[in-house]
Amino acid sequence: SVTVNIQISNVSDLYAWQVDFSYDPLIAIVTLVNNGSFLATGGTESFFAGSIDNSAGAVSSIGSTLTTSPTGVNGSGILASITITAVAAGQSNLSLFNIILLDSTFADITPVTANSALLIVTTNTAVPEPNFYWCFVFLMAVFLAGRGCWQFMDLRLGTGYGRGTLWRFIR
Repeated sequence: SVTVNIQISNVSDLYAWQVDFSYDPLIAIVTLVNNGSFLATGGTESFFAGSIDNSAGAVSSIGSTLTTSPTGVNGSGILASITITAVAAGQSNLSLFNIILLDSTFADITPVTANSALLIVTTNTAVPEPNFYWCFVFLMAVFLAGRGCWQFMDLRLGTGYGRGTLWRFIR
């Protein structure tokens, strides 16, 4: 899972906001929408997590409004966070649309830019390679077992080196 933040920068008198969010449902699904902390700096707020439709790839009507403050908030911060879980490998555009920003007089605040993001989901397709030595030993044992017999010999490797083993093929 990954969390995507909906952020706002350099806003003046933000009192309420609402956005819709889209993504490719063949690549990812939304599992959770959480409130950000920015609007709450101005007082009590009501947050709406929106309606998640993973079959359509959209979350509609995510938003929040102040309920007790006579003025909006100024500055920058996180409005909401969306948790996305991958369901397949691929790419998905993450987009905000139907953006509504309102000031304390309920006048529109025009967003300067509304950025979108690209989610890239990859799968770990690398299969760990088996240890070459043990594969070689196994394959040689299978090959040689079919062609002859094995004789085990104990071989002294020299003073101080201990004992080793040697397998020798005999016809």
